[in-house]
Amino acid sequence: MLAAVVLAGAILTEQAAQGPLDDPQPARQRPGILTPAAISPPAVEIRDDSPTPGFRTVVFFLRDGQYPALVQALPGWDFLGQSGRTSPVVLLAVSAREPEGEDVITPVGSDPTGAIARTFGMPVPRDGGPPVGYAIVDTEFRVRYATLDPEVFDHLDEVATMLKAVP
Repeated sequence: MLAAVVLAGAILTEQAAQGPLDDPQPARQRPGILTPAAISPPAVEIRDDSPTPGFRTVVFFLRDGQYPALVQALPGWDFLGQSGRTSPVVLLAVSAREPEGEDVITPVGSDPTGAIARTFGMPVPRDGGPPVGYAIVDTEFRVRYATLDPEVFDHLDEVATMLKAVP
């Protein structure tokens, strides 16, 4: 009986810890496993040559107010050096509203309905709005990883780790 109470408490605590931007299926959030190339869906062009075949690309999906935090966090990361590969890494941002400026990341458009995110296989968060997280596209223009990560700007080490495994 005590074990059942402890287990129920743990489950309730875990569910309460999930925020509105988290994946409703926690096992799918930041799983750290690439989709095999043979079954990876093709990426879609967001705007002219973005993402670009031949370049590894990280597409960040953001909501209002998150773009500045990502821009502030990125200069500390040399994704080309962190990834240990010779091909350049392109960083793109898709926001619920059009972000301003081009800093260390290229804003490529707005996605208030999450339509662009869906084409990259991004899951829908618990609140049903546009996702917050990132997708990684390989040099063959395949989406190899797509995950929700509401604090992606604090988890850039995970982005770098995933890039190490992407051709």
